[in-house]
Amino acid sequence: MINLILADASEEYLLDLQTLLLSQCGQIQTEIISDIRYLEQFFRESHALDLLIISEAYYSRLEQMGLLKDKNLSANRVFLLAKSGDKPEVLPYAVRVPRQLTSILPALVRKIFLKPTTDEDAPKTRLVTVHSPLGRSGKTTVAMGLAHKLSLLGARTLFISMDRLQSCNWLLGDSRYLLDDHLDIFNPENENIADDIIPLVKRHGFFYIPPFSSPSLSLQIPKETYPYMAQKLVESEHYDCIVMDASCEFSRTVSQLLRMSHNNVIIALQDANSSYKLNRMLLCLDDPFQDRFSFLCNFYRPEMADARSAHLRKLIGDKLIPYNVKLDGEQISRAANDPAFAAVMDELSREMI
Repeated sequence: MINLILADASEEYLLDLQTLLLSQCGQIQTEIISDIRYLEQFFRESHALDLLIISEAYYSRLEQMGLLKDKNLSANRVFLLAKSGDKPEVLPYAVRVPRQLTSILPALVRKIFLKPTTDEDAPKTRLVTVHSPLGRSGKTTVAMGLAHKLSLLGARTLFISMDRLQSCNWLLGDSRYLLDDHLDIFNPENENIADDIIPLVKRHGFFYIPPFSSPSLSLQIPKETYPYMAQKLVESEHYDCIVMDASCEFSRTVSQLLRMSHNNVIIALQDANSSYKLNRMLLCLDDPFQDRFSFLCNFYRPEMADARSAHLRKLIGDKLIPYNVKLDGEQISRAANDPAFAAVMDELSREMI
């Protein structure tokens, strides 16, 4: 837990900063201090403090009174809220952040406190989840396209569909289904599930588990099977990448999988209804804007009204897949050859290998 102090004369301004940081930085404990006398008393007492975000005027007052000497705050643990400037400035005693750029504070906090991944820490098997709470968003095509691209880059990649009514085989031009004789493998109490599925796996450039012949609900396949199976596959290190095509409903199982995954790809659409649903989902996630989340907009039409938030448009940037009637229903091999689709898969895969 990060202990963080926000200090400024305007309590309303501090409340906005607190909301911004809590929504994007995960486990932090913040205290708002707008009363300068209380701030002075706070620094006279022995309080654990990891980060100080403070106005220049308040900082100068504490410095003049000698109240900062014993707090052991290095230069990158103090952010001065400056009145002017167009970019952060690193000073010998603090990082100076212009007030109009406080939207970058969550990224600065994460940069300081999130431990960078070293080669030793890097997972040998990378778990990737592709999700959208929106039906007909092209989720399965994107998930399969990403598995296809990762396999071309040399990663031994396994694709798994979580949809209750699995129909991913039509994208492969493959009519094979799993035999009912194998259904007992898909059980969250099967400790050997990672080994047991190996004989079932087929290959189409990437590896995949053929779909069930009937909806998983009717076959009594528990939802909990999927995060359990993903965890066991990561531990087994049979594959370099596991790409999970998550079901479009936002359930506890999907939320658990998003938390587990090393990379998450979230698909947005540009219409108002889809944007509303996506925004509602993002509110339920701990920190959907950290580095392991990537966003793209599928079926993009520049002539249509765009209801995505300005923040989401900025995050997506060039990750736009234009609507192409030829790709709506085509097999994955043809989709992968479409330049716009391939460009987005290239960009996403670079973040994972």
